[in-house]
Amino acid sequence: MRRSARKTTGTAPATISSGRSALPITQRDVRMNQINLFLLPGLDGTGQLFHPLSANLPEYLVPCLIQYPPDIFLDYNLLVKYARERISTDKPFVLLAESFSGPVALELAASQRCNLVAVILCVTFISNPSPRPLSWIGSLLGAMLFKLTPPRFLIRYYLLGQRASEPRLLRQLSRTL
Repeated sequence: MRRSARKTTGTAPATISSGRSALPITQRDVRMNQINLFLLPGLDGTGQLFHPLSANLPEYLVPCLIQYPPDIFLDYNLLVKYARERISTDKPFVLLAESFSGPVALELAASQRCNLVAVILCVTFISNPSPRPLSWIGSLLGAMLFKLTPPRFLIRYYLLGQRASEPRLLRQLSRTL
């Protein structure tokens, strides 16, 4: 979502760009009309990593967390259907997809939902990032791998980076995984 670069005071016009066309709005409109921000979680399906973001959003953005069921395996087609059933399109909304949910958000956006203002992709991919020859490993080991918590040194190395110095983030990510 891009806002115009000029400063606004009172009810001077501003714009929100959806990529299709700019929607003229005013600061008064933003205050009066809240926009739902649908949060699509990463692979863990819980959305716990969105909590710090949700706590710091401006008042006009209402976080709506979509959590995937932890006890049922859903492929991407079923995840899209699951998310679509939980997204209210009766007023302007934004999709924010973390990691694993990027393709889900793009599929939802491609179906040209009315009132979709923006899609935000956060550390994600558009197609399966694992090479074809390795994809059979996931089908063989599947859910068994996801019951194991990876060691913290692997989390730090692959997910947070070598210089990650925030122990709270490491603990939270470890619990989430």
